[in-house]
Amino acid sequence: MFTLRPRALSHNRPNALKTLVSAAVLGAMMLPVTANAAVHSPQGKSVVYKSSLASIDGLEARVLDWRNPSLEFTFDASATDWTDGVELLLSADPLGNVSRRTPLMVQFNNGPPSPVITRGQGFDARIKLDPSRIRPRNNKIRFTYNTPTGEECLSPANGGWRLDFKNSLVIIKARGKARNYDIREIDERLRNPMTAPKSVRVLARGPNTSKLQVLAAQGVGLRMKELPEFKTRSGTGDFDIIVARRDQLSGWVTDKKILSGSGPNIFAHKGQPMRLVITGDTDIEVMETAKAFATHVLPNAHRPITSLGEVNIQPFLTPVSPRIDGTEKLSDLDSSYFDNSWGPRPQTFTFDVKDPSASSGEVLLRLAKDKVVSNDSRLSLTLNGKSLGYTALDKTRKSVAFKIPEGALQGTNNTLSLTPKLEAKASLGCSYTQDLPGFYLGDGSKLKIEAAAPSPVAELSKLTATGAPFSLNKASDTVVMLPASSSRDYDASLKIMAKLARSSGYGWTDANFMRSTNLTAIGADKNVLVVGPSSRLNNTIKDAAPKGLKSALKGLSLDGPLIASLDRVAASDETTSLNLYAQSQAAKRRIRNGGVAALYPSPLGDGKVMGIITNVPGRSFANVAGQLVKPAAWNKMEGSVARWDNAKVIMAQTALDVPGFKVPKTATSKIGGFEFPKINWPTIEKEAFEFGEIDKRTFSNSFEALKKNTLSFFKRDDSAADASKAATIATPKITRPILSKPKIVTPKIKPQASLPPIPNLRGMSTVQTASQSDKIKTWATNALGNIQTKTKSMSEAAKVSFNNAKAAAGQPSTWSHQTMNSFAIMLIASLAFIFMFLGLLRPSRGAQRRNRAHKRVTKIRHD
Repeated sequence: MFTLRPRALSHNRPNALKTLVSAAVLGAMMLPVTANAAVHSPQGKSVVYKSSLASIDGLEARVLDWRNPSLEFTFDASATDWTDGVELLLSADPLGNVSRRTPLMVQFNNGPPSPVITRGQGFDARIKLDPSRIRPRNNKIRFTYNTPTGEECLSPANGGWRLDFKNSLVIIKARGKARNYDIREIDERLRNPMTAPKSVRVLARGPNTSKLQVLAAQGVGLRMKELPEFKTRSGTGDFDIIVARRDQLSGWVTDKKILSGSGPNIFAHKGQPMRLVITGDTDIEVMETAKAFATHVLPNAHRPITSLGEVNIQPFLTPVSPRIDGTEKLSDLDSSYFDNSWGPRPQTFTFDVKDPSASSGEVLLRLAKDKVVSNDSRLSLTLNGKSLGYTALDKTRKSVAFKIPEGALQGTNNTLSLTPKLEAKASLGCSYTQDLPGFYLGDGSKLKIEAAAPSPVAELSKLTATGAPFSLNKASDTVVMLPASSSRDYDASLKIMAKLARSSGYGWTDANFMRSTNLTAIGADKNVLVVGPSSRLNNTIKDAAPKGLKSALKGLSLDGPLIASLDRVAASDETTSLNLYAQSQAAKRRIRNGGVAALYPSPLGDGKVMGIITNVPGRSFANVAGQLVKPAAWNKMEGSVARWDNAKVIMAQTALDVPGFKVPKTATSKIGGFEFPKINWPTIEKEAFEFGEIDKRTFSNSFEALKKNTLSFFKRDDSAADASKAATIATPKITRPILSKPKIVTPKIKPQASLPPIPNLRGMSTVQTASQSDKIKTWATNALGNIQTKTKSMSEAAKVSFNNAKAAAGQPSTWSHQTMNSFAIMLIASLAFIFMFLGLLRPSRGAQRRNRAHKRVTKIRHD
């Protein structure tokens, strides 16, 4: 069942009245849907989830035409609710001369399709779907544009439909199930745009409340696609996080299992709304558990509780997009392929860079198509919505390179889109529905990002890209000041800190946090980041501020010529273009209200950096913070001082250098700047064992004999090695066709000598499988070689340990300690390994019985 609202009134009066009545009914039905619906699910009460199709699918629009007569949209629902209703609000516009009598078909999870009568006009339809067909994951809605009556097949003359995913919604009405959440469901609900909370309340108690609240906010931000609104005092939230010791949970927690437990734990609290409790018996346990929540994924456990140790062995929280510094294969960024259709979905690659203002790059593509694709086809590239060029698909195979100039990259969420426009040959006719095209992106396609020279330390684009310099080494050299006087401003500070964690890829677990700007309490060896209203900044900060920051704090307007981003202006003639460009520049160069951010050398110590994120006088800090965290402003910050409002970002001062600044060096992993855990092996106390006099010569001879026998047992036979070489598969010879030099329309082609004439294309390789006997021979040969290598290394280690034991023979206690800790353990391990290997080679008793029975049957048959 659906309701349809045409976008244009009919000239006929009765039809116009019907249209007005339909519009009024539809408007009344949509009132409760357009409100901010809560996403928690109280037991027995109804709850509404909604999400736009664009936020789930990633594209703002999809097209139904002869290239794509049918397409699917997939979304996940909630696994913790009973579903009462599912609705689709679909907005679409016609493209070309569409059939007035051919409906659009909408099908939900392979159910009966519902026709949408369009009459060839744009519409907004409300379609009720069958709630009995919904499932927790991979719900599919299929849209189909059928062939018009009387036509043999869809063609360009039949037009198409543009489905507006940005303004289309999926709405689910549900009731909470009578059960608690499992710990595994917390991350799932936060990641899912359909069930993600719109607001999160963070409640904390203890000696370092601010740090606990920031870590909780950063842990939430690292798990969600869109940052929520944070609350710390007033009002209720869709998701509550409580961080405190057990004896401080009174009034917040009623679950007796939590209050009577012990040790550092994370609980999914009983009751609603969705609530997470981070607790422990001491302040140290609480802090360590909060750090684990800000750095690790929650375990996939079917229970409401997890421990600190279990969380610490989980994988690290990863950034939303990979950060590229060098050359990466496109297949490593996204392993998907182009659809096997005439209108394949654009292939999109999302990535971050660490120094956007100084970075440039190149996209190298190796392309291939089959013979049914016309030479009029082409592939277009866009980066962050701006064109990089296109290339004609006029060759069966070709390699082409596109340059990425400086200034085209942003710190986070760079989006590189490859959009093919495939044309069918005229000779195909309606057989194009059976002769589907083949278009491939070769495995040698690469993205290269490089910087000729790094930007200065005090560069805001590096702060918004990676959180540097404050996030380095888990922010161990940083003091963060959150000097908000009102809870609203403090909540806005938490949102900025969550955004910085998204840029860094991890929580700032080792930073110090303060609620004031008391610079006397900070040592000269710390970087300082101040996030709060300008009214709370002291004179020391203002006096040391650069000129651009001082002007903003005085409320002066900015008339400088430095624009963070330039718009392209096009007109019919050069004079008009220059006039339009001058007008746009004059309009953008003036800014007075809004916020200001700055990085400059710290007045507290040499080689340190001070950062300020605040508002200009007369503006609300909470409002300008909400403007800053949006991608349009966040990714355009440049220089040492930048100012923004709700429409533009302007660089007020170029980047400054910080003399004496040094990047801290530490042995860390590549994920989040965290060290791999150290393993402390147990030792045996020497006082627990006493040994008498030992004849060292007899012991040495016995050990040498044991080593000689062991090595002779595992010695590899050269004949086996020769057999393994003979068993290898010969590589087939490939005759390389001569390729003509590709013709490129706009982009520059990389020199032919640097590219192989035949790229290794995914989906087109042929792999020959070895026989089972060859596999066994190769495995046996490799296994014997590995065992011999391991045995030699073990024997050498045992010999060194024995020499150490002989050197310490004069002291019985020291000799016994060394012997037990080195030689005895190594000898026992060697013998255990030998017996285990012999046991593996020896057939089982059942196998022996079956062999004897088989021999008897064979003998009887021969007799």
